[in-house]
Amino acid sequence: MLAVSEKMRELAGRYALREVSFDPWRFKSEAMRLEADLGLILVEFPQSHARMTVASEGLHKVIVEVKLTHPGHLDLDRHVAACVARQSGPRLADRRGRALLPG
Repeated sequence: MLAVSEKMRELAGRYALREVSFDPWRFKSEAMRLEADLGLILVEFPQSHARMTVASEGLHKVIVEVKLTHPGHLDLDRHVAACVARQSGPRLADRRGRALLPG
């Protein structure tokens, strides 16, 4: 969480951020601190089943259609290139079947 807060502080110093969305589950107190310290507008965006289903379906579609890209960042490019869609469950895995995200 500290890395996220530090990055937000860095971005707020570089850009005129209008609004930042966050999942309140583990970030609520830090969001309140960032609002107070930096004058940012932080908006709760919980990861509900309905929201995550839509996001997961969209991600699955671009992986299957080989349209997922992340240009300009070597580490992220490598991770994106390693994504595959698995039929065994709704989670991301690398080519060896290891979970990339907790499932």
